[in-house]
Amino acid sequence: MTIINGGESFLTIEKFMSNNLELTKLELLDTLNKFKFKDLFLAGQQRFARTLVRVIIFNGFSTFGMVL
Repeated sequence: MTIINGGESFLTIEKFMSNNLELTKLELLDTLNKFKFKDLFLAGQQRFARTLVRVIIFNGFSTFGMVL
């Protein structure tokens, strides 16, 4: 997955994986509404954690040191 200009998206993923974000307003996967990362089945957590995310941010600032 590639996120272009995704600083905010990257931080959202980080918040979700740290259990500081609850899923809301999901339409296709509405059964996951109100879930935090810890609420996912272990296989779902592992699949999510294994997903490679490349973030490209165009804002003039260095993105070095951003680790997911």
